Amino acid sequence: MPAIFERITNNLVEVIPKYSDSMPMSGKYVIDFPDHFDLKLTTATLSRADVITKVDELMKEKFVSFDYFSTNNFIVDTEFTNAFEVTPNLSVSFVDNQFLPVHPSSNPEYTFKNSFKSGTQPNTIQVMGRFPQQNHIEGAPITSNKALSGNRCIITKDIDISGNTNDQLGRNDFFVYFRSVLKSYTKDSSLSDVDRGVVSPETSNQEGFMSYTETQYDSTNRLRCFISSDGSNYSEIENLKVFSFSQKVDTIKLAFVNYTDADLTLLSYTLMY
Repeated sequence: MPAIFERITNNLVEVIPKYSDSMPMSGKYVIDFPDHFDLKLTTATLSRADVITKVDELMKEKFVSFDYFSTNNFIVDTEFTNAFEVTPNLSVSFVDNQFLPVHPSSNPEYTFKNSFKSGTQPNTIQVMGRFPQQNHIEGAPITSNKALSGNRCIITKDIDISGNTNDQLGRNDFFVYFRSVLKSYTKDSSLSDVDRGVVSPETSNQEGFMSYTETQYDSTNRLRCFISSDGSNYSEIENLKVFSFSQKVDTIKLAFVNYTDADLTLLSYTLMY
């Protein structure tokens, strides 16, 4: 479920029961949480922090088998850089405070009014689509280096399990919730035709906008999550399904892999153990 906020003010707009096929999101962002959660809002003036607190409480209420919960909503850029391995060729695109789908400085035939401005965080971290766009399917190489071919991914830094538990022991069982969306951008069509000097520009105007399309848990068009205890051997951990190691592990890593050709936005994730 998404709680939708205005990007410029961080004010709560609404909480809706599920993502639509194409959800208009110009000037907005979401704080995401599982579909079956009911925030039971008593007022429409809750702050973003209030919503996040309510979601955290519901996580602990719904998933009682786990004692430790770690959520990353990517509210600020350090929530990405502190949690993930960051390299110069990382397979990630920061759609942060940019003009889309073109930027006037690099496309002088366009003006600022012809581009859609997106930013700042949240909802700005996109795992890049696979490259080349063929022959990279199940079992194909996975890489976090966008200079190499393969299915793109981003990988967390070591997550200290034993250090974050009261008994200082590792854990066998892990549970992950995460969600990704596909962002779509539509330009203002008639203005761009006029500014580019088209002889017969369109007379009707299609206003530019941005929308989100949810990538379902079981869809092929989605991010997938993999878990590792040693940073070299990874196994898939499905959304909202328990993954168990054969013995307790002290540290883990998570890899979010994009098996599609399109860039997919990782909205948030919660690790439970």
